[in-house]
Amino acid sequence: MKFMVLLKSDNEIEAGGLPSEALLVEFAQFNGDLVRSGVLLAAEGLRPSTDGVRVHLDGDHPRTVDGPFAGAKDQVAGFWLIDVPSQQDAVDRFSRMPHVQGGHTVVEIRPVMAQDDFGDAMTPELRALAIRALGRRSHAYLAEMVDGGSAAEAATGEGAEVDRDPVFKQKRAESARDANHLPAVVDAQSLIVVVSRTGRRGELSHHPTVN
Repeated sequence: MKFMVLLKSDNEIEAGGLPSEALLVEFAQFNGDLVRSGVLLAAEGLRPSTDGVRVHLDGDHPRTVDGPFAGAKDQVAGFWLIDVPSQQDAVDRFSRMPHVQGGHTVVEIRPVMAQDDFGDAMTPELRALAIRALGRRSHAYLAEMVDGGSAAEAATGEGAEVDRDPVFKQKRAESARDANHLPAVVDAQSLIVVVSRTGRRGELSHHPTVN
């Protein structure tokens, strides 16, 4: 299951305060553990709301409001996108997160909506459109993982080699069970499982974009 973990801001962060070197080291170790566990899809820190803008859509006349925005504790200072077995797993992992600036740190954990969450409104046509939006290369790997077809081999010439990898076969089996849980919105930043050619042969990694 995918979860978005939102790091809540505070007055110090909203004022432009930066983390210390020691805190950056702690977060590097924490994020590194998430990467090594294979659950981290994305993670970024956000600049204060002073640098942000809100767009209000009022009919045909959208308007913008520049930051800063009221309520420091209501703002978001950063986020993680993770894929873990359960919400409790996410809670357990982020209970070990470093404390920001040594103060009272709050993270909010929200499930990411899957296509099935939209019910009948998510028609087969919309599901097909979402898959096409992944792009030819990513779609080839997704098809290979879901149904074991030869799409990846035809697209890249690497399908047969990858298919022999036991880790790949395991991931394909998992993907077959989760075929109806593709991201509800799929675009260039959608995080999908692809085969990394930069590490060990057949190693799986979560890649933010595929060209």
